[in-house]
Amino acid sequence: MSEQIVTAYVKGFNSSIYRLLQQEDSRFSMCVRKENQKSEKEFFDQLGAVNSIEVNTRFPDSPVVQTPHDRRVATLRKFHLGDFFDSFDEMQTVIDPTSDYVQNFKAACNRDRDDVIIAALLGTAYTGKEGTTAVTHTGGGGTQVAVNLGGSNTGLTILKLRAARKALRKAEVDFDREEVYIAVNAEAVDDLLGETQAVSSDYNAIKPLVDGTIAKFMGFTFVPSERLTLASGTIRQLPVWTKSALLHTTGIDYTTRISERGDKSFNWYGYARWAFGAVRMEEKKVVSILIDEAV
Repeated sequence: MSEQIVTAYVKGFNSSIYRLLQQEDSRFSMCVRKENQKSEKEFFDQLGAVNSIEVNTRFPDSPVVQTPHDRRVATLRKFHLGDFFDSFDEMQTVIDPTSDYVQNFKAACNRDRDDVIIAALLGTAYTGKEGTTAVTHTGGGGTQVAVNLGGSNTGLTILKLRAARKALRKAEVDFDREEVYIAVNAEAVDDLLGETQAVSSDYNAIKPLVDGTIAKFMGFTFVPSERLTLASGTIRQLPVWTKSALLHTTGIDYTTRISERGDKSFNWYGYARWAFGAVRMEEKKVVSILIDEAV
């Protein structure tokens, strides 16, 4: 056989594109209150509780009780991305990769949405008439469960979950009327599964977390996420919140456009953009649990 036969070899291209492992869906969008946002900064008014005055005399003067008002401000964060598609791709690979690129863009959008929500859950919120007064999670009355609850640094434990539940109940959160969520990463789930109490009596309730699906335990709905922030070093913050505690706004929903670019040799360009905001509405409806991932 002629050695020149190699010049006749044809390169083959499979008709599938494999997108690498990534978080593709939003884990938090269904766990918060949603609103549309029309401006870069949007105010949401709050109404505080009032107390009645007991009547001890006949024909008392009509009372005037000042109803407390406040407001929170949500600021839009804008994102976009884009990429070119080689116009020869269809001929070379016998596929149109556009749809896979668009799905890749949407996954990036969903991760940005979660990051905006996570940052607002335990970050600084802004309040006041002009929305310039900073309120921290713990400084505004929110509860933080210590990393060393029980005597020494630990990961996620039953004791810490009980402390979080107690704090919310003391703040009058009704677990029967409102969904309460806790975000957990793989490390926290592994900690909980290692607890003797959890494994022996409540393992079946926690087991779905092993497969990365949402589970309920001790009145909490668990939301798996690997995007939770570190407080410092190996100390990570796990947010616990009610659905009404966090307001998530959408200024520009996921929007894409694909066009042919004459300035780039008539190659195709895909573009996507979105804009989200989020603000914590009530400190007492949010608890943070600190865990040490080094133990």
